Amino acid sequence: MANKADLMNRKGRWYFSKAYPKELWPITGASPFRKSLGTSSLPEALRAKPDAERLYWSAVDSAKAQLDTSQPRRLTELEAVGLVAKWFKEEDAERLEAVAAAHSPLMDIDGALRELEGADGLVREAIAENELRTVLPLAKRLAEEAGLEFDAKAKASKAFMKALLRGRRELLSLERARVLGDYGATPTDPIIRRALEEAPAAPKVRTIGDLIAGFKADNIAKWSPATIKATEAPLWVLKEYFGALRDVSTINRDDGRGLFTLVKGIPTNMTKLKALRGLSVTEAVAKAAKLELPTLSPKSINDTYLAFMKGAFSWGVAEGWLSFNPLDRLSVVETIDDADKRSPFTTAQLNALFRSGPWQFPRDKMEGDPLRYWGPLVALFQGMRRGEIAQLDVVDVEGDGNIPAIHVSPSKDGKRVKSAAGRRVLPVHPELVRMGFLAFVEGQRRAGHSQLFPDESPNSAGHWGDLLGKWFAAHLKATGIKGTKLGMHSFRHNFEDALRAANLSQTPIGQELAGRAKTDKVSGGYGTGRYDLETLKPAVESIRYHEVDLKHLYV
Repeated sequence: MANKADLMNRKGRWYFSKAYPKELWPITGASPFRKSLGTSSLPEALRAKPDAERLYWSAVDSAKAQLDTSQPRRLTELEAVGLVAKWFKEEDAERLEAVAAAHSPLMDIDGALRELEGADGLVREAIAENELRTVLPLAKRLAEEAGLEFDAKAKASKAFMKALLRGRRELLSLERARVLGDYGATPTDPIIRRALEEAPAAPKVRTIGDLIAGFKADNIAKWSPATIKATEAPLWVLKEYFGALRDVSTINRDDGRGLFTLVKGIPTNMTKLKALRGLSVTEAVAKAAKLELPTLSPKSINDTYLAFMKGAFSWGVAEGWLSFNPLDRLSVVETIDDADKRSPFTTAQLNALFRSGPWQFPRDKMEGDPLRYWGPLVALFQGMRRGEIAQLDVVDVEGDGNIPAIHVSPSKDGKRVKSAAGRRVLPVHPELVRMGFLAFVEGQRRAGHSQLFPDESPNSAGHWGDLLGKWFAAHLKATGIKGTKLGMHSFRHNFEDALRAANLSQTPIGQELAGRAKTDKVSGGYGTGRYDLETLKPAVESIRYHEVDLKHLYV
C-alpha cells in the first residue's frame, strides 16, 4: 500500500506537508512546512516526496541553527538554494534593464556578442576545471549579507559556489539572447532552474513600476492620444520620485506629502530647459528654486500631475496593493478667480476683429484658408470648440432640410469630442446662413471634398485646430487687439454671455448648445437625453450680439 504519510491533496493537487517540531516554532512559526509536488497523480507525488522531505529537514536544520544562538549559523542547503535564486533574479533583472536601455539602431550588436562570447569562454573553462575560487568572493559576500557563516570547505558551501558559477554562464546565455532580440528566453541550466523552483517563495512585491504599468494597461484603451501623452510627465515624475522598484505597500501619507511638495516645485517646461538637463526630478526642482524659475500653474498641478498620480494610486487601492491613497485630498488652492482665467471679446474688439484680415469682405470674394474665415465665426455663433470645427466633414453639415444643422460627433478615423456631452446636433445660426456658410458647404461637396476644411489634420496628440489657434493668436497681435487672456476659446465665453442674456445659461438647453454635461443627472439618464432641432432652433436664434455689426459679410 502506498505510503501517503505527510502528503495532502488540495483541489486535486498533491502537497508535501509536515509540522515543524514545537521547539522550533519561535523560528518557523506554528504553520507546517508545505511544498507543492506539482502533480495531480499520486504515483508521481510519491516519487517526488523524497526531494520535498530533504528540503524539510534542511529547513529544520536551518531553524535549529538560528535557535541555538551559542553556535554561529552556518549556510545550509536550503539557504544556499534561496541565496542562489535571489542573486540570480536580481542580477538578471539588472542585465535585462541594461540590454533594453542599450537597444537602439546604433547598438554595436556584433561587438556586444563578441564580448559575451569571451566572458562565456572563461566561465565554461572554470566550470570544466571546477575552479570555484572565481566565485568565492561572491559567495562570501552573499552569505555575509544574509548573516550566515561561510565555510568554503563545507558541502553546502561547495554546492553553493558551483551553482553560482553555473548561474554566471546562464546569465551570459540570457543576455546573449536578449542582445539578439529574444526577450522571452528563460534559464535552461537544470541546477539554476531547480534553485528558482525550490527557493522559498517570497511575498509578492508590487512596485511603483508595476503600479504604473497596471494603471496604464487598464485605461489606455479608453484614453485619447492627447490623454495618453498627458500621462507621460506625471507618471515619469511618480517613478522618478519613488524609484521603479519601491514597494507600493510601504508608501505612507508622509511620502504622499513629500511627492505633493515636489510637484508644486516643478518648473514650467522642465524637460526643455538647458539648465536642468541631466538632473533627476528632485535635483531639477531644487535648482529651479535657486534660479527662481516659474513653476507649474495650479491647474496643471491639480488637473494633470495630481490627477494622474491619484488615479494610479486609486487603481492600486482597488487592486488591493495599497490600503489608502497617499495623495488623497491634496491639491493646490487656485488663487485666480474663474472669471479672470479667460476673457471674452468686447463688442468693440469683435467689430474690429471682423473687419480685419480675412473678414474685410464676404467669403466668396476672399482667398486663403477657409478655416481661418469660418472657424472664428462658427465659434462665436455656435459655441463650438476649435477642434470640433476643424474636424468637421462635409456630411456633418445638413443644409437641405427644414432646419440646417451641424453634427458634432466622434468617429473611428480620429474625430473626437471632449466628453459625451460634446456629442450634439446644432441648428445652424441664421447669421451664418446670411454669410453664406451653407453655400460654402455645398461648394465643398460639389468639389468632392470629404473634409469641410481639407487641409486640416490632427497634431501628434490627436488635437484638431492647433494651427488655427496659433494663427488666430498671431492675428490678434498683428491687429492690435490686446489681451493676454484672449484667444479662440474666448468665443466660448462670448457664447456663454449670449446664453446668459437669453436666460439659457446653466439650463438643460443651454448646456446642450454649449456641449456641456446637463445639471440634472437623473432626468438626463432617461430617453435619448437630447433635444430635437425644432426645440433647439429658437434657442440658437436667441444667441445675439446686438451691437456687433457683421452686415458687410452677408452674401
